[in-house]
Amino acid sequence: MSPQLIDSLSALAGVTIFGGFIIATLRLRLKSLQIKLSAQNQPAADEVQRLTDTVDHLNRKVQALSEECAELNERLDFTERMLSAGK
Repeated sequence: MSPQLIDSLSALAGVTIFGGFIIATLRLRLKSLQIKLSAQNQPAADEVQRLTDTVDHLNRKVQALSEECAELNERLDFTERMLSAGK
């Protein structure tokens, strides 16, 4: 083999090895970032679930209070009719 061909193959091998090293390093950094992001998103998901549960609980409470208020209005109307009929 000619020295010029050996030099070219050496340069090509060096570039290939360096490129492989860069790609492997970038993949490791990407994986590390994905792990960090998933760890950061987990508390956010827990917080969203907690807030959703709280909103659902409050909706049930408002519905119960609304039903109670409607029942009290019916009783008040009945009482007013009874008092006005007795006069």
